[in-house]
Amino acid sequence: MTKDTEMETAVRSSANRLAGAIDAALPDGYLFALIISLPSADGSGRANYISNIDRADMVCLLREMVARLEGQPEIEGRA
Repeated sequence: MTKDTEMETAVRSSANRLAGAIDAALPDGYLFALIISLPSADGSGRANYISNIDRADMVCLLREMVARLEGQPEIEGRA
C-alpha cells in the first residue's frame, strides 16, 4: 500500500464528516478548504484537502494564500 493510499484510507471518512460539519456551520455562500497533512521526518509528507470549492478556484486561492504567507514575518504559536 502506498503512502497516498494509506492516508486516503485512514482519513477519508473523518475528512468527509469534518467537511459536512464545517459546511453546515458556515452561513450560505461561504467556501472552505480543509488541508490534512501526513508529515514525515524525511520531509516527504503528503497533504490532501477536502472543500466545497471547485478545484480551479481552490488552486487560485492556495496560490493567493502562499503569496500572502511568504510576505509575512515568521510567527510562532498556534491559532
